Amino acid sequence: MDLPLSELKTVLEESSDNIIEFLKVISQENRLKILKHLIDGPKKFSSLLVSIGISKTALANHLKVLTDTGLIEKLDRGRYHIKPDAIKFIQSIIYIYKESETGKALEREKALRREHLRFYKEDKQKMEEYILDKKPIYQPAWISYLSAVTGVLNYLGLDCDIYDVGGRTGYAFIVHVSRGTTCPSGPTAMADQTWIDIHRATGNAFGYEFNVWSDNRSFPSQEGDLSEEDLLRAKKFFNKVKEIIKTKKTPVIIWGIPIPEYGIVYGIKGDSYIVSTFRSIHDPKSDSPIKFTDLQAPGCLDLLYFGKKKPLDIYKEDKESLERAITLAQGGKGIERENYIAGPEAYTEWARVLKNGNIDDMNLHGNSYVAECYHEGKTIAKEYLKRLAERYPSTPYKEFMIKASTSFTEAEKQLGEFCKLFPFGKFKEIILTADNRALGAKILLTAKKHEEDAIDYMKQALKLWNETT
Repeated sequence: MDLPLSELKTVLEESSDNIIEFLKVISQENRLKILKHLIDGPKKFSSLLVSIGISKTALANHLKVLTDTGLIEKLDRGRYHIKPDAIKFIQSIIYIYKESETGKALEREKALRREHLRFYKEDKQKMEEYILDKKPIYQPAWISYLSAVTGVLNYLGLDCDIYDVGGRTGYAFIVHVSRGTTCPSGPTAMADQTWIDIHRATGNAFGYEFNVWSDNRSFPSQEGDLSEEDLLRAKKFFNKVKEIIKTKKTPVIIWGIPIPEYGIVYGIKGDSYIVSTFRSIHDPKSDSPIKFTDLQAPGCLDLLYFGKKKPLDIYKEDKESLERAITLAQGGKGIERENYIAGPEAYTEWARVLKNGNIDDMNLHGNSYVAECYHEGKTIAKEYLKRLAERYPSTPYKEFMIKASTSFTEAEKQLGEFCKLFPFGKFKEIILTADNRALGAKILLTAKKHEEDAIDYMKQALKLWNETT
């Protein structure tokens, strides 16, 4: 029934708070999904749980809100039923949506998006192909950022290796672990500012502009069709990579090919990336093209590439690399992401979880993967400091860089023993016992002590360097 305008105004004035609260009830996505599933008949809690795809607690909370509001009711045997008034209400909303100019505009936009995405279903023979003349070689390393960056720098003609890249960027000096669990994300989940500093150093330390473009939302790694929004995101990302390769004639480093690691894209063929990734280390022919929708990129869509060359002051960059190494090695606020811990205290948390944590929180893959990454980090750190000392043989700070290198060597040995205790890829053979958990924790705390010594020596080296500048 149509109400007079005067009555509409009165209701809005007297009951606006109640109307707002009522509209909030159905404006929540999961509650709207519940109503949709109940339209064709009563459903059990277990059936709704599968259909909606949320936790039991969250579903129970949403059902309570809908029940309290009078839109649904609970029947016998735990079934839920939508009330006739709720169906009328939804019908009214849908009618208004379909007839309104706003609704029609949104539907037109949706149709345009669908048309825009048809390209990936078209005949692949009509699609573009562009591949660089030379293939960049992904370098062997556990820390994939270093592998990809080194491979591209070598492609650009620089004589460098992962020791140079890990040392100059400071990445090799990071120890960053998840609190309360042995999660594999620690080596890549640092705070945004840490990544900004690493990216800046990646360009400055080698005399290049270093360009970064990110979509700071996870890209779903799932079977089945992607949402229209994620298809659009993937296409936009794909087109950016293609444009860089075509116009800049340089490889692009991206996150999430073919697993949550960095790899190198050096060509486009149809709707796929032509890549050089960790798989090529074991079999050079195994790097098959990766379809643009098949990224596995938790956290963000991320692309990086080297731009124009710029002047390089190696003395300045060497000194700054030591400052950066100290900052990243010490960890703390600004380095670590929320629910993570960085620096020497990361060893303490890692040891605590390993020795005393709930065994259900023990991710064997994460425990071994993180160990391999940080074992590699110590190997790079010791070598880089040794090289740095050799570049400045007649300086008072050389001695302390050598001492720092020696301390990292000791930390490297400890983490090497840890990797033997919990070997990566042999998870079915690892049985967690009180003894090996305690031994692993002891090894980590010993590595921590050597790491702290190394940081102190680096600080002394930097102090002398500053005094002689």
